[in-house]
Parts: sequence; structure tokens; C-alpha cells
Amino acid sequence: MSSSCCSSGAEGGERRKWRRLHGLQPPLHPQQVVGWVALFVFGVASFCVLVPSCASVLRAPLSAILAALFVLHVVAHLAALLLDPADPELRRLGPASSAVPEFDRSRHAHVIENGRCHLCNIETSSPRTKHCSVCNKCVGRFDHHCKWLNHCVGGRNYAAFLVCVVSAVCACTVILGICVSELVLLHIDTTRLDPDWLPQRPTTLPPQIFLIVVSLVGALAGVAAALLLHLCLFHIYISVLGITT
Repeated sequence: MSSSCCSSGAEGGERRKWRRLHGLQPPLHPQQVVGWVALFVFGVASFCVLVPSCASVLRAPLSAILAALFVLHVVAHLAALLLDPADPELRRLGPASSAVPEFDRSRHAHVIENGRCHLCNIETSSPRTKHCSVCNKCVGRFDHHCKWLNHCVGGRNYAAFLVCVVSAVCACTVILGICVSELVLLHIDTTRLDPDWLPQRPTTLPPQIFLIVVSLVGALAGVAAALLLHLCLFHIYISVLGITT
């Protein structure tokens, strides 16, 4: 997996003096903000441009399908970034343990040694617990640190992360299908670009602007669907192998 999308949370790197409890804690990551903007753009384009441009018989089912996928994605996204995947022993200590000391490499070679984390000051609950250098905490069944969530993905929020990815793949695929269909129809019947055609639909975009919007949204949806599908298949593959990222 590309290091630009996720990081392993390996020991080392710049360490903060506090522990991230959830993905909404500042500072927000630029990729996290980009993801929110993309979600907003897809939502506006879908319900204000794409669905209204479809045949009347398709508008209601497409609206229902996209609305369900968007709601599912938002709920899963919030669950993934708000659920704290920290090791159970660390969560037991509560927020009071959010202050983290500096790691003394002169005394210890690794953050976690013999099942004990020298930064979180806990006995880890599992050999699969890792200390994330970005969130500065031990994460149970650590998988990766996700920059899009600005938070770690571990055993506690892994299911929500997968639902978030799968719902995004499905939504992007539906949006891409609508865009491709519109472009094919416009190519077959050029009269659909006539100014007298679009006003018959509930959209106020000029024909040429409509064509540009559909093309750009379709291209963005295609790229997003391809990348997210690759990520989804990768996680299915490693789940079958019984390993983590």
C-alpha cells in the first residue's frame, strides 16, 4: 500500500507529547480535509446535477440508493475516526493518560519490549499491539495509521473502516455509471445538448457546463473507485491470510 495513503505506525519518527484519542483532534490532516471536500462535491453533484438529469423513472431509485450509500459511508467514517482503537489496557487508564513522556533510546532499544510499552506504561494485551508514532499510543491489533481518517485503524474500528471503504466504492461506482451513461447518451443524441432540452429536466445548468461537470465528476469518481477498490481487495486478501497491513 502506498505510504502516501497510510503509514505503518512503526516506531520512530517525530513523537508528540500527547496522545490522539480520535481523528477529529487538531491538527487535521490535509488528506482528511480533501476527503471531506470530495464527499461534499460528490454529494452536491449527485443530487443537484446527475440524478435530476436522469430519466424520471430512475430518479427516485437512484436517489434512494445514493442517499443510503452516503449515509452509510458517513456513519462508518465517523465511527472509524471516533472509536478509539487503543489497547484495552490503555483505554482502561482513561483520558488522564493522554500525556506521553519522551522515549529514552539510551535505556530502551524499542518502544515495546517483552510485552511492555515504555511510553504508554502498560503491559500490552496482545503481541499484535503496536505503538503508533503518529497517534502516540498503543493500538490493539494494529493495522495501519490512516491519513484520510487522521487516526489509527485497529481491531476496535477495523470493521467500521471496511464499511467506510466498501460504501465509498459502491457510491463512486454508481456515480461513475450515471456519468458514463449521460456521456454516451449525449454522444448518441447530440440534441440533448440543445438549450431547449435541459430545461425539461430539473436542472439550471447550461448544456456545455453540464457536459463539463459530468465529465469532471465522472473522471474523479473513476479514479476514486479504482483506488478504493484496490484498497478494498487488498484488505480482503490480507483478512483471508489472517494478517494485518
